[in-house]
Amino acid sequence: MAQAVADVFSKAWSDNATEKRITRRSEPWENETCLETLLQYREDKTPENWSTFHKAAGAAKCKFFDAKIEEIAKTNRCPWDLMEWVKG
Repeated sequence: MAQAVADVFSKAWSDNATEKRITRRSEPWENETCLETLLQYREDKTPENWSTFHKAAGAAKCKFFDAKIEEIAKTNRCPWDLMEWVKG
């Protein structure tokens, strides 16, 4: 029975785990799309690829911070916790 539970956890871990590339310049909102578009820009340094990366980064930031706002609003039930002046 214990082995069956361990196998289920192991499978769930391997199915859902992602390798993070943490550097001193990493941002918590960066995702695979940001990385792919940045690498594409670094290959040829065209303004179009820079624009694509910039748009991907902006979309990733919006998605990340919208999720954070929703999490804080649901867990604390107090959206004012998002305001710096309330923390005093």
